[in-house]
Amino acid sequence: NNITSKNQFIELDPDRMNQEQSKSRPQYFEIIKSLTSSIISDCIANFEVIPWEIWGILSYLATEKTQIVGPFFILALLCPAIEDPLKYKLVNQSPSSRAKRTLFQISDIFQKIAKDTIFYQQDPQYESLNQFIEKHAQSFCQDLQNLSSCP
Repeated sequence: NNITSKNQFIELDPDRMNQEQSKSRPQYFEIIKSLTSSIISDCIANFEVIPWEIWGILSYLATEKTQIVGPFFILALLCPAIEDPLKYKLVNQSPSSRAKRTLFQISDIFQKIAKDTIFYQQDPQYESLNQFIEKHAQSFCQDLQNLSSCP
């Protein structure tokens, strides 16, 4: 909600930046990592408010299909909500196009976390996020797995 309410714009792709934005690019990486970390913390802290039906699916997956809970939660639930927060009633009005771009980039990072993959040469503008992704891929997915296993 902080991203949409403040019309926050963070661009990581140098091809989409003007000269002034290019100067702030290193700061943008830190901001987007901070926003992504905040979403991770919020997910873990508020896991108990997930509707029972969804929690039941996650719990089943945790017992039957080990190591699938994190990717399922991120790809099927979290990324769609990040990309379209109005549809999921997370905000009261549609985010601006600038905020949508920021949300899309955060969703892209979460997809990498879910798949435990890093950005490669075809996406050199994101390579500085690889260490962040590697750090959170295992821990966030494992936290989700553990929370889903709790009775």
